[in-house]
Amino acid sequence: MVISRQEFERYQRAAQQGRAGALCRLGDCYKSGDGVRRNDQAAMRLYRRAAQQGHAGALCRLGDCHKSVRRDDQKAARCYRRAAERGHLVALHNLALCYYHGEGIERNDLMAFLLLKIAARRGNSNAQFYLSVLYFNAIGVLQNIQKTIELCSLAASQGHPEAQYRLGVCYERGHYGLDQDCRKAVELYKKAAAQGVTYARLSLARCYEYGIGVAKDYEKAYQLFREVIDQGPIEPYAIELRYLDSQKVTELFRTAVRQGRASSWRLRNLILRENQRRR
Repeated sequence: MVISRQEFERYQRAAQQGRAGALCRLGDCYKSGDGVRRNDQAAMRLYRRAAQQGHAGALCRLGDCHKSVRRDDQKAARCYRRAAERGHLVALHNLALCYYHGEGIERNDLMAFLLLKIAARRGNSNAQFYLSVLYFNAIGVLQNIQKTIELCSLAASQGHPEAQYRLGVCYERGHYGLDQDCRKAVELYKKAAAQGVTYARLSLARCYEYGIGVAKDYEKAYQLFREVIDQGPIEPYAIELRYLDSQKVTELFRTAVRQGRASSWRLRNLILRENQRRR
């Protein structure tokens, strides 16, 4: 959200009076560069002042800063814990991930599961998605595919992009108790792709390429593949690029190599060989 200079100054005046909410909001402005030049250190100072008054949101944001700016996972985990104890949903989710990854705190899969379960029940889409992952991989809990799909669906319905993509894969393939519904899969891929999920964009391109759940449209497929190529390094998506014909693969790689985004022609040849096997 972009705020005006007048709004920023109003936050400043309220913060000068020591109001915790205003201190936190002003910290957000400095953290994002909204209405003022970005300044992570100023943001941390403001979050810290608000946190001293027990503002849970400021505590959570301070934890984010310790993690991303100071690279101090232990302080981040402590901030998340204090905010989680006050019932802050994002902090519950973040603390759960600290336990899951063992970042700043000893790894504990059960604690990760229990915290995510609380946040998921209260409607946090990130927690719903990660809890579905724990159920699927039997981490901290027995495997439960039904709960996996249920939670992934809840997260997707709230707009969680990764959940939308993975649920789309399940619908396309008819996996895990879901009836195959390629049109539903395409709908979910579109939503996830619109939020920047690269693999969703690639899956959508494949659907247009082969007419899966949508009318065949080779040019639209090519356009989607091209968008992926143009956005950065292409090696991570080499397997998906096998769906293009050799002429178009060569064209894309010429551009990528020229721009320094593909290390060599070796990967191009690998893709072309894969194309040949598919024929």
